[in-house]
Amino acid sequence: MNHAALSQRIFDTVQQLPTALQQEVLDFAAFLAQRVQASAQQEWHDLQAAQTTALHDVWDNPEDEVWNDA
Repeated sequence: MNHAALSQRIFDTVQQLPTALQQEVLDFAAFLAQRVQASAQQEWHDLQAAQTTALHDVWDNPEDEVWNDA
C-alpha cells in the first residue's frame, strides 16, 4: 500500500470514530512520532560515540598537537 492510500485509509477509519477517540488516536500518533524522533537522535548519538572511540588515536596524537589550539 502506498503512502497516499495508507493515509487515506487511516483518515477514513478515524473519521468514523467519536471525537474523543479521534483525539486518542491523535495523541497516540504524536507519541509514536516522538518515539521515532528520540530513536533517531539516540542512533546519531551512538554513532558519534563510536566514531570518537574508534578514532581517538588518530585524532589525539603527538604529531597533531600543534593543531589543538588552531
